Amino acid sequence: MKVSEKKEYKFNGKILRCVYQAEDYSVYSVSIDQDKYPELKLSRYGTVTILGELPILTEKVEYEIVAYEQESKYGIGYKVFNIKRDIPTTQEDMYIFLSEILTDKQVSEIWREYPDIVQRVKENRLDDIDLNKLKGIKEYTFNVIIEKITENFCLADLVIEFQGYLNLSMIKKIYKKYTSIDVLKEKLQQDPYKCLCGLAGVGFKTADSILLDMEKVSKENIKKGKPPIIPFDSDLRSSPERCLACVLYLLEENEKNGHTKMSLIELRKECISLVPKCADYFPMIMKSDSIYYNKETLDVALKKTYDMEYCIAKILLHNLRKKNHDIWNYDIEKYRNVDGFDLSDEQIQLLDNICKYRISILNGWAGVGKSFSTQAAIYMFKDNKKSFQLFSPTGKAAKVLSNYTKEEATTIHRGLGYNPSLEYL
Repeated sequence: MKVSEKKEYKFNGKILRCVYQAEDYSVYSVSIDQDKYPELKLSRYGTVTILGELPILTEKVEYEIVAYEQESKYGIGYKVFNIKRDIPTTQEDMYIFLSEILTDKQVSEIWREYPDIVQRVKENRLDDIDLNKLKGIKEYTFNVIIEKITENFCLADLVIEFQGYLNLSMIKKIYKKYTSIDVLKEKLQQDPYKCLCGLAGVGFKTADSILLDMEKVSKENIKKGKPPIIPFDSDLRSSPERCLACVLYLLEENEKNGHTKMSLIELRKECISLVPKCADYFPMIMKSDSIYYNKETLDVALKKTYDMEYCIAKILLHNLRKKNHDIWNYDIEKYRNVDGFDLSDEQIQLLDNICKYRISILNGWAGVGKSFSTQAAIYMFKDNKKSFQLFSPTGKAAKVLSNYTKEEATTIHRGLGYNPSLEYL
């Protein structure tokens, strides 16, 4: 069974325009021959809409598209599984292709010295290219050319080579890490679970299904004298890589449920349930660099999560142990009544803690009155001209907090100016 059981549509279409463009998602309007593809559903403009994680497509150029029908509030569109264009063979075609990214002079330089540049990139024959012969084309520009050729021709061919088990989006994400077709193939062979789960962002269960199917077909191909899709280095079903991927998946799911650690016994039990044939590797997996394991408490966590929590704990302890910090001498009883509601001694204790300590934690079940304590703290800050900021873990929570307090509230990430694309830790 392949990745999807949805009906597959194969058609040729000419790109009319880009309707929407984001970093990892784009939408294009495509012109097709309606007589040739009567089964395709058109937009109200008489065009076909394609969408997905696509390379930058060129207007007025015809592409070969493999896609699945997808319905949204904007109507019927086709989510692209694979897309490619014909390799330019004539001077005119090559000129048109290179003109998308280069100046006319640069195009002439490339065509004069290396008219087979597309084939060279596809076959990784770049060692003998001399940039000194190409006026106006230095290393950066040449790398842009390689990237454009790779996205338009090489990655699309890999989808076909992997017989549809890996789609363009998956391959593109893995390629971003390794930037070489040969290395990409090598890494998929050596550690397929890391490639799909870690780099391509595919869930473990989906990745496991894909890889086991690919392995099965590969073995059948070998018996028939055909090349395998991927010549895996080991039996995947009973491999340590599969065991590690499963453990990481279980710990990630545990975090989604609000916990940052898991008992060794429970983790092993769930691992054996999911991947019984490779469970013998479980003790070895506990020594992985990706795993934190405490032999005394038998707690297990993702190493990156443990490291972050440990760092936060050190910062908190350092601040709590600081001496000579300011202690505010405010009359907290002044804020016992909040908007007609009298705070209990426990609720108003927050204000006393804020005045005495550098760090305070307000914790409690829903409905116990945390919001009133927060509002009282805000009144105290304002009366004493203290600056403050309101952060919440989610956008929805920030909106609720803002509506209640009538103050601006943001997510923690936005408030701290955190950019996930930058590696701070």
